[in-house]
Amino acid sequence: ISVTALSVQMFTVPTLARHLIEEQNVISVITETLLEVLPEYLDRNNKFNFQGYSQDKLGRVYAVICDLKYILISKP
Repeated sequence: ISVTALSVQMFTVPTLARHLIEEQNVISVITETLLEVLPEYLDRNNKFNFQGYSQDKLGRVYAVICDLKYILISKP
């Protein structure tokens, strides 16, 4: 939870968000992380199936999606 709270604070500070977007390519980093995590939730038909997973297991996916949301809504 503390790491999630830290990313919210980093991604919502306009000057820091701008630096991360322009200099560190943070949108690509977050997107690549999401693409690495999501395939484990594909079923035999290549459809996402999140049923049967614990909240802890889905927490990482949720945190990455929230990071992407925060960086996209920031106004650098």
